[in-house]
Amino acid sequence: MRVPLFRPLPLARRAVQRIAVWQQRHPHLVLGAFGVVGGLVGAWLGWQAVQGVSWRATAQALAGFAPWYGVGAVACFLANNFLRASAWYLLFPARPPSVWRLFLVENTGIGVNNLLPMRWFSEAVQFAILRVRDRVPEGVALATLGMTRVLDFQANFVLLAVFFPLVPAVREHIALGPVLGLAFFLAFGSTLGLHLLGWAYLHWAWFRRVPLLASVGQGVLALEARPRRLALALALTVGQWVALGGAGWFLAQGVGIEISPAGAVALVILVTFASTSVPGLLGGLGVFEFASVGVLVTFFGVEKSRALSCGLLMHALWWLPPVLIALFMLPLEGWSALQSIRKRGR
Repeated sequence: MRVPLFRPLPLARRAVQRIAVWQQRHPHLVLGAFGVVGGLVGAWLGWQAVQGVSWRATAQALAGFAPWYGVGAVACFLANNFLRASAWYLLFPARPPSVWRLFLVENTGIGVNNLLPMRWFSEAVQFAILRVRDRVPEGVALATLGMTRVLDFQANFVLLAVFFPLVPAVREHIALGPVLGLAFFLAFGSTLGLHLLGWAYLHWAWFRRVPLLASVGQGVLALEARPRRLALALALTVGQWVALGGAGWFLAQGVGIEISPAGAVALVILVTFASTSVPGLLGGLGVFEFASVGVLVTFFGVEKSRALSCGLLMHALWWLPPVLIALFMLPLEGWSALQSIRKRGR
């Protein structure tokens, strides 16, 4: 008797369906489990980050931080946020929300991420607000949110490819090939994945019969029909990461770390990617410090105590402004938008 080659597939499908049903029935248990895992991971990584640190040296570096470095860092951080909102604005095909409005929506989602152990919820919050409060069609909202992430990956690859070879400390401590290869894979893979949604809308009838997929496919095609605006949005995204690198440069200089502007851009890209990809304690505590200390010590040869002081300042700046905006926006419209989307899903 011959056994069908793909017999395990129905079993796997049924297992996935049962897991999905269990998750819907016990959402609090699922979130609690993720929280426990994230807490353990964050605590362990945070412990690794402070091993061998001289707290006196860290305190001295923070105490010697000149206020004008903080002013420069905050200015660069705000410029990064407005450039990001401007790039997002260019992606809307018609009647987009204002740049200021997108600035608030963007930071509300990031602020929610900063209050959770799993930093994967910003897009859900941003989608809910755009869909319910700003009346943006769901396909347009999803397509533009997806494209902003694709532009991030593309900008990261461009900047790492340009700036990494300019940083002597990086060339001496790591092989550039694997890092640039991963950045290229993320940039190319995300671009191809989004493009395939538009291709599927044009070529597959069943895809067009699913309302959500059809609306997303139409949104992707609308984006691809305006290559000049996409190119300008990519340029703004590159500028956004350069501005964020400027914030990191001011903070590093303030605690006595000599790092070039190119090195600062590479630093913030690597730290931001690592700290948002791994679950941790609330607000990424532990994970962010581990990533910043690891990059500064391993790639730039910085003394660990001083690296920790820089990581703490970066984390505070990355964390506080979006959280303040989220605490202001959520009671006004964020919670009601999320509840409305949840009711529609039922």
